[in-house]
Amino acid sequence: MSDRFAKQGLTVLAGFFIASVFILFFKIFFVRLSVELFGVYQLLYGIFQLIALFAIIGLNTGLARFVPMESSKLKAVKHLASSYAISFSLAVVICFLTVFFAKEFFGGIFGGWKYLPHYKLFMFALPVYVLYRLNIAWQAGVGDSVKFTLLKDFAPATILLSTISAVLFFNLNPILVFIVFPFTYLILFIASYFLLDVKLDFTKYDFSILRFSAPLLAVDLSHQLMAYTDTVILGLYHPMIFVGRYNAALIVARFLSFAPVSLLAFFLPTLMEYKRRKTDFSIIFSSVNRWITFFNAPLLALFIMYPNNVVGLIFQRFIVDVKTPLIILSLGLFTHFFLVSSRRLLIAFDDTKYVGYVVGLSAFTNLILNLILIPKYALAGAAFATSFSLIMAGAILAKKALKKYGLHLFECKILKIMCCAVFCLIPVLLLDYFSIELYTPLIDDILKLIFYAVVYTLAVFATKSYTVGDKEIIKSVFNF
Repeated sequence: MSDRFAKQGLTVLAGFFIASVFILFFKIFFVRLSVELFGVYQLLYGIFQLIALFAIIGLNTGLARFVPMESSKLKAVKHLASSYAISFSLAVVICFLTVFFAKEFFGGIFGGWKYLPHYKLFMFALPVYVLYRLNIAWQAGVGDSVKFTLLKDFAPATILLSTISAVLFFNLNPILVFIVFPFTYLILFIASYFLLDVKLDFTKYDFSILRFSAPLLAVDLSHQLMAYTDTVILGLYHPMIFVGRYNAALIVARFLSFAPVSLLAFFLPTLMEYKRRKTDFSIIFSSVNRWITFFNAPLLALFIMYPNNVVGLIFQRFIVDVKTPLIILSLGLFTHFFLVSSRRLLIAFDDTKYVGYVVGLSAFTNLILNLILIPKYALAGAAFATSFSLIMAGAILAKKALKKYGLHLFECKILKIMCCAVFCLIPVLLLDYFSIELYTPLIDDILKLIFYAVVYTLAVFATKSYTVGDKEIIKSVFNF
């Protein structure tokens, strides 16, 4: 099982890494084009994601969770066909209503019509977007890591990067980015449909999946509220340039999602297999937490000690004064991703209702804190509200997992990894203290980053902050 987990994790890791680089450059180029327009894009994307939930109604999460449990592939295919029929019908209705009443909705909330055409372009993508999401969920459910990674991360990132590059380097109208958005998901839906390993029969349906997906809607809605409430409320109270600067800080902080997203993409299906076979899953649970800490601990240390250097390395002069929100978001996301495996565990073992209540409480807390803090504290207020809410939900769910399954998140080896991340910064700090400069400031920062990564990795191995299971995963990766 560790061999399978390693191979799947490596595939997702590689795809997610390439896609993350592409998305990073897309956003960097967008920021350089216009910080304000980047803020508009992020705001509209958040609104689009929240609206899309009411068309998908948790069916994507339901497919990813229950397809591995179905003994009959025919029944699983019926679930997918039924999900198609439900989501597409809802998406068409929602798309019509939100576009037809766009002036009342967008203007009434944000007090103007300036970005109305941009909003409509986003909403035209809704019907094909929900079908694309269902196809991705199917690939996750059947465990096809190559197709999952290609469709979810690599393909959309490539299209977006190509578009913004053309706009920036050929001096095209920035509205092209918004025009390409619906066509991106049309192309992705067509590609994902032809990559399905099954043939859908739209004359046979099984709507029993609604029993599973309906409770998951609340979880997905709460999750999306957590992801986009800060951006939307910032857009309500402050100029779009504030939204752009906050999301630039969020781009940097979300480097902390790199390892967790890659490792957890197939954690849920793997847990479902353990559940079906009634075997011990504590080893894979501990391994995931150690690997997440291994990747995220040094990033957190760098973001706290060198926030301006990190932002300058990525955005140069185009983004300034995001040190405070970056540090707050980094602390919140580090803690959240350290605790997130507990949530996946509870979902896998039929505690979705409890997870829904906790995530819903967290989303409500996030909404209230954002409404209170953003008008006065702007970026720092949004960062604190988001971080506090994420940590609160993670702590509650981790306590539940500990009480029900006896699984401890904190262990000696994880503490050793964290200590390595902190103490290995000392040589870098000494280089700064003695003002040792080799080349340009940019090249010096890159060299320090490489030096720190090497020293940290050696320290982790020297302190034996790993287990036999971790060594097996590493061997499987190199044999892949």
